[in-house]
Amino acid sequence: MNEQTKILDGRRILVVEDDYLVALGLSTVLEEAGAHVVGPLASAQEAVALLEEGREEVDAAVLDVDLNGEKSYPVADALASRNIRFIFATGYG
Repeated sequence: MNEQTKILDGRRILVVEDDYLVALGLSTVLEEAGAHVVGPLASAQEAVALLEEGREEVDAAVLDVDLNGEKSYPVADALASRNIRFIFATGYG
């Protein structure tokens, strides 16, 4: 295993994605890289609640921008306020 594949070992990555197949594929790739996937969750409301309640420890997150017409920006705000790194992933230009 090279150094780059070890980067995600044991990291807890929150996945917020409303498309089941995309969430499944992303989760599989993250798990194969050694990460523990938190979720996936399909709504911003669920993700913010998880963070506010402290039910799960999260090291980083992957957020779909559009969740069934709802934006994931509140999740990004909740992550940023906790100094948790995140990226936006979207199929839109």
